[in-house]
Amino acid sequence: MPRPPRLTIPGISQHVVQRGNNRHECFFEEKDYALYLSKLHEYAEKFRVSIHS
Repeated sequence: MPRPPRLTIPGISQHVVQRGNNRHECFFEEKDYALYLSKLHEYAEKFRVSIHS
């Protein structure tokens, strides 16, 4: 069963965690992690959101 949608309130930060199923690793090579960070940056700019850490 999927989790319920996030409550989104404009101007309020959200805590989002990236991890694999059963807390397994998501990235196995440095280039995969680099691509993830690149896409995170790209979409943060596109959708005008801030990434704090």
